[in-house]
Amino acid sequence: VYADNIILMTETELEAEIMIADITEGITAAGYGWKPDSLEVVPCGNLADTDIQLSVQQNNATIHFKTVEQLQLLGNLVTNIASTSQAMRHRLTQTEKGFWKNYKKLRGQGASPPIKFEAWSSLIHNTAAFGSGWWCLDLANIREAHRWELHHLRKVFPMTHEENRQTYFEKTARRQEQLHNQHNQPYFIHKYLDNYYRNVHRHLHHKDTQDRNITQEIRDYRNRTWWN
Repeated sequence: VYADNIILMTETELEAEIMIADITEGITAAGYGWKPDSLEVVPCGNLADTDIQLSVQQNNATIHFKTVEQLQLLGNLVTNIASTSQAMRHRLTQTEKGFWKNYKKLRGQGASPPIKFEAWSSLIHNTAAFGSGWWCLDLANIREAHRWELHHLRKVFPMTHEENRQTYFEKTARRQEQLHNQHNQPYFIHKYLDNYYRNVHRHLHHKDTQDRNITQEIRDYRNRTWWN
């Protein structure tokens, strides 16, 4: 039986030990157990430089948590410094795999631009932007994401190479701008921004039946843990 990841966010090592013990008791009573090699702890904020020693008791044995600086969570990279750059590059690396696996389909020799853009948006934008609602807005990251997309779009919409590398880059960038405007297509950075502002809206306005904004409470708690 497969169960989803359990993520605990605590302010102290003692608090983590208590929460781990409570959950261990609950999953044991339900007939489940911990997967030993999946237990990881990411010290951050005031605890970033602390030697954290966490463990659980299972089947009369002690299983220790592995201390890491980052972990992959549901396709996203979580780091101990909450780095948007690292999270974004991880998503772009994952997207690159899908790009090359589907390169011939994306390039679609003879296919019209709208068909190519539909495939591009469906695969590249959705894969690269996964989890981007939680990224911070940073001009350097936006520029890097745009450069990455233009680099790969040049392979899907090829043009004759110029003698001068800079001239080639400028001409292909202008052509992409024309194609995107002509066919009313967004770039990846627009998807990134859209996810960010949608998440901000949910963060500010969504409330449950008890009039609590759980997303805001979790995010505020995370920020206190990491940055205070």
